Order: sequence, then C-alpha cells, then structure tokens
Amino acid sequence: MNQKLFFTTNILILTTIAFVSIISDIGAKNYTYKQVNASDPWARATSKLAKTGAVYIKNIHNKGKNAVKITGFSANIAKKVQLHNTVVKNEVAKMQHIEFLEIGPNKSVQFNPGGLHIMLMGLKRPLEKNSHFPLIIKFEKLGNLEIMVDIKNIGWSQKKPSNYKHVHH
Repeated sequence: MNQKLFFTTNILILTTIAFVSIISDIGAKNYTYKQVNASDPWARATSKLAKTGAVYIKNIHNKGKNAVKITGFSANIAKKVQLHNTVVKNEVAKMQHIEFLEIGPNKSVQFNPGGLHIMLMGLKRPLEKNSHFPLIIKFEKLGNLEIMVDIKNIGWSQKKPSNYKHVHH
C-alpha cells in the first residue's frame, strides 16, 4: 500500500509540474521578422525617480543561413537606448557598451540580468508594472523589428541573478 501511495503521489507531482510548465508558456510572446525570432521581452518596474531601466529578452534566434547584425535599439520611453554587457572584475560589475551584435546562422542570444541587456537611459516616465512599451530592434540589411516589452514587478527575474556588487552607469 505504501508503494502504491508513493507512486500515485509522484505521478501527481509530475503532472502538476508539467501543467505549470505548459501554463507558464501560454503567455509567452514571440515576434518573428524575416529570419529572426525574439521571445519574451521584459523589463523590471522602476521607481518614480529612476532615470534608467533595462530590457531583457529571453531569446533572439537567427533561423536563417546568414548571420544577422543588430545595430541598435530605440524606444519612445527613453532618450537613449544602448546594448550593454555586464562585465565582472574583482567582484565588481561594470556595464560595457556594445556597438553591434552579430548572431550567426541558426544561433541564439539571450539578454539576462547580469549579462547582455538593453539599457534605457533618460527615462521619460517610470516603468510601471503590468504595463508595456514598444521597443525597436534595428538590424543591418533586414530592417527593424518592433516588439512589446512587458513590465514586471521590481523584484521579478526569469533567472536568478549572480552574486556581484553593481556599479551604476
């Protein structure tokens, strides 16, 4: 009897995990433009006084046979939008501006806290949770892809952040 109860409990747990995984992907947002797919763009809410914010994208995938080059970003919510990478040296994180990003054929790039991210500088208004704003990804030769960035609560993260000290821009 104990073995049967154990088996039944494990099946119930696995079924629940599978259901939660399916439900969490229902809200996934995917944007496809020519040979590029961008999925799940998001930003954390900011305080009313914040002048900067960051955008993360779960995945940008190049489905094509040729490399694609991201040359910039724009958003009407900020005066300036740049691609940055977090570089950790001596346990201190610093932001490094990146002029362009090339994604090889059938390759993907992730934008996560503590790594590649899109900086919004000179915010024109705070990023308010449960709202969204448009962001344009500029590709050399392909043109522009407009995506909608969902704003999550301040502590929200798709990935657990690494332990480092943050140095502001």
